[in-house]
Amino acid sequence: MVITSFLTRIPRNAPRIACALALICTTSASADVVVVDAAGAGDYVGLQDGIDAAAACDIVLVRPGKYGPESFPPYDPIYIVVQRGITLVATDPEEGFGLRTELRISGVPASEPVVVGGLRQDFSGPLRGLSISDCAGPVWIDECVVDARQTSNFGTSGAVEVVDSDLAVLIDVYSLGQGSAFVPYCKVYGPSPALLAVRSTVRTLGGTYVGNGSKDQYCMGTPSTYDGAPGFPAARISSSELRMQGSTVTGARGGNGHAEYSSTPQCGAGGDGGPVFRIDPPSDPITSRVEAFHCELVPGEGGTGSGIDTFCPDGEPGEVFQLEGPLVRQVVPGTPLELQLPFIAAAGEPIAGSVSAPFSGLVFLGLANAPLAEPIDRPRIDQLILPQLGLFLGELSPEGPLEFTLNTPLLPQGARTLFAQGFAVDDAGTVHVLPAQAVVLVDPALLEG
Repeated sequence: MVITSFLTRIPRNAPRIACALALICTTSASADVVVVDAAGAGDYVGLQDGIDAAAACDIVLVRPGKYGPESFPPYDPIYIVVQRGITLVATDPEEGFGLRTELRISGVPASEPVVVGGLRQDFSGPLRGLSISDCAGPVWIDECVVDARQTSNFGTSGAVEVVDSDLAVLIDVYSLGQGSAFVPYCKVYGPSPALLAVRSTVRTLGGTYVGNGSKDQYCMGTPSTYDGAPGFPAARISSSELRMQGSTVTGARGGNGHAEYSSTPQCGAGGDGGPVFRIDPPSDPITSRVEAFHCELVPGEGGTGSGIDTFCPDGEPGEVFQLEGPLVRQVVPGTPLELQLPFIAAAGEPIAGSVSAPFSGLVFLGLANAPLAEPIDRPRIDQLILPQLGLFLGELSPEGPLEFTLNTPLLPQGARTLFAQGFAVDDAGTVHVLPAQAVVLVDPALLEG
């Protein structure tokens, strides 16, 4: 199926769209483009140099390669910083771009949204993976991998951390929490999750979030009997609202116990499995809220006990919710709606996409220059304004995805960040909101090289 017209009209009677437009700096004008290439074939070799050269609302295209420091100075960690509303995306959605350090998005004003697509992090060092802090505008993270299992900020942060920010949208993100092969000196560190939210609003669409932790509570240099360390949570929340749709969230397995050979019975109990969600005491009067729609929530398994001349128990499985503070929760089982689109595409060339649903019905999709102020909403018709935006795609079936092709507009030069958003109506007449996604349309010449 081919849709020939892509740009959609904004309805006059859509106050929430108008509100969102006030937050978005890119309208119909093309943005300037900066190309970063580690091999030297772009405007800049260094990722930070390219980001610094981009003005608000510009687009930074990153070609495949490894970016960031080769090693960390002992007392002066190096990280990549984004402090204005830019679009930072890989030119190759499959390969992405590698980053050997933390990416910090901080202090971005409300009028400047941030979009990041194709980030691949896998490094060792004293840093987080992806940090979003003090951002008043929306931050979109699309198809990124944050593997922080070898970092060493025990108990202080998450692999993906969102602090004091109005809205972070994580689309198809794989995040693995911090941890290491063992806990040194018999210490038990606090939770270092795959996702940490503090005084923020976070939305996830798809993706996988896995708590990590210490395999064993090892006492360095001192042979002894010890219990396994507890597993860390997948997500840790304080005074925040977290809404997840179609995500897999898994607590860490507890560490194994160890029994040292001795003339007396020895017992090293297995550590308890990590929870899916840990709710911390609120840092202000705001009560946390967690909503999980059609997600797979998997508590961590208990570690294995080890005994000499005695029975020693395994750890207990983790909980879905570990409550250290107040929480409003809602968990809805089932299969989610899924919208698949690339985060970057050549302008003027077709985009292949698909929509999957567990029901039969009709689906509509449109592109707008701005996301909804609340891009992932409950399927309530009184909050839905998308019918005026939608282009009819076709009929849904639970037997398989609806595949479609969109013909994108030609751009005079540069690039443009647009937002795909739509809805489906099942045979019973119920309206279901499709997850919104960012799509970056780029001059085809900028993707070459």
